[in-house]
Formats: sequence, structure tokens, C-alpha cells
Amino acid sequence: MSRAFVIALVIAAAIAGRMLSESLIPKHKGRETVETASNQLLGGLRAVPMLTLWGKVRDAEERGQWNEQFVLFGIISKLAPNNAAIVYYQARAEALDVSRQQPTRAAAWNWVQQGLDRLTSKRERLGNASLIEEGVWDIVYNAGQRFPLQVAMAIAVDQDSKELEEQVLACSHLLEQAPTVDAFLETQGLTLLFDESPAYQSLSEDELRVLKLVEGARWQALHLAAKRGLHLRRGHSTDLAFKYLISLRRLGALSTDEQHDRSLREKAKDGLAEELARLRSLGEERRAREFGEHMNFLIGGWIRGEPEAAE
Repeated sequence: MSRAFVIALVIAAAIAGRMLSESLIPKHKGRETVETASNQLLGGLRAVPMLTLWGKVRDAEERGQWNEQFVLFGIISKLAPNNAAIVYYQARAEALDVSRQQPTRAAAWNWVQQGLDRLTSKRERLGNASLIEEGVWDIVYNAGQRFPLQVAMAIAVDQDSKELEEQVLACSHLLEQAPTVDAFLETQGLTLLFDESPAYQSLSEDELRVLKLVEGARWQALHLAAKRGLHLRRGHSTDLAFKYLISLRRLGALSTDEQHDRSLREKAKDGLAEELARLRSLGEERRAREFGEHMNFLIGGWIRGEPEAAE
């Protein structure tokens, strides 16, 4: 067998492995975590064993066998010990999937906390990979709808934010005096546009005020999580820039202080301008234009101080 033929065979196998990895990874909504991890883990000749293991992870997930899933995660981690994508995916599985299968709220929270701890404890070993911060934000956003103050306190401790810690403690005190609201959080949880949800019509104005304060603590945590990630993410993508801007927007919607809202709008304006400038400096004029148009559609009216109806 000639040397040229061997080289050609190796190249063909590498290309085929990459094509297999791309064709087998689902592209529909709800599978973005699989895409993220797979795109970073799979490729070339390594794609064949990785695809086999990844397929087994997916099978275990669909069968609800999370113990089997985590055994497979351990094997994949040994093959790719310094890959942030697998840590990101496992943490999300713990915090967002396994937690939902638990019989009690306390057991569910333990899994959410385990997912967050998995991410934050591996920052240094993984070189402060930005994907870790995206995972933290995703968990706080999703699991925080059921555990808003718990995730907010976790971020306060993680970032040593005394202000957020005091905000969480104040909300906890209010919940102790409002058992109806606490019970509502346990059975219903929060939604993004909670003030428009029929489920909230059963609450009094005072109870809804408490709930909005709790939601404010969660979005303050999300704001801090995105802000930390932005410092690492600059020069890579707009994912965390988007999360940062949306966090500011939700804080503005929950604020009852016009001066505070104005301050948030200025931060958003500056943050958007910085991201657009960064993209243009990289020669990504099209991405800058598309991102600017998208954010203008979502929060442009708010940034300009226009009435809510005009946004």
C-alpha cells in the first residue's frame, strides 16, 4: 500500500467522521446543549468512539436512566479531560433534567446546586472557559424559575456580592411573612412574563409585589452571571452579550425607580455599543448588523425610554 494512499485514507476518514458528527446531531429546539457539546467534542478520527459514547448518553437520557448517563459522562471526561463542553452539558443535565425527576423540592434543589457547583468548581482547571459562565446563566435562568432565591444566593456567594446577598435575605424575610407566595413558588414557580400569566391572578397586589421582588433578585443574579462571563467572552461570540442585555431589560421592567431604570438603560446602551464595535473590529459587519437589528427589536424602545407599548 503506497504512502500516498494511506494519507488519502486518513484524510477521508477524518472528513467522514466530521460529516457523521454533523449529520447525527439534532438541530431542533431543546437540543442546543447536545449541539454545543458535540460540536466541541467531535471531529476527525476521534469522532467515531465519541459518537458511539454520545449516542449512548442520548439513549440513556431518553430512557430516563440518569445514573447510566453520568457513568458515560465520566468515560467521555477521561477521553477529553479539559473540555468545558462536557462539563457544561453534565451540569445542565443535573440541574435541569435530573432535578425535575426528584420526588421532593429539597431533593430537586440538591441536584440544581450540584450542577452549579460542578461548573464553578472547574473554572480554574478549564482555564476560565467562557462556556462555564454560559452554563451558570442557563441554570440560574431555568432552574431559577422554581428556586429563585436559592440560585440568587448561590450567585451572591460565588461572586462575593454583599448587595445581592442582602437583597436575597430581605426577600426571604418577606416570604416568611407571605406563606401563600412561598406555596405559589413551590407549586407554580416563576415565568418570564409573570404579570401576564393567568396563574398569578389568584394573588393579591401585596403578594404580587413580593413575587416581583423575588423575581428581581433572580434577574440581578442573572445580570451578575452574564457580566462576569462577558469579561471572558469578549472576542469570541455574542451569546453572553445577549444574555447581559436581556438581564438588564428585565431588571428595568421590574424596577419601580425611574432613576434606577435610567441607569440600567445607559448600561444596556453602552453594552450594545461595545458588542457592535467588537464585532466590527473583527470584520464581522454582517453579524454586527444582524445583532444590532435583533437587539433593537427586543430592547431598543426601552433603551430610548419610549413607552412600553411602543417597544
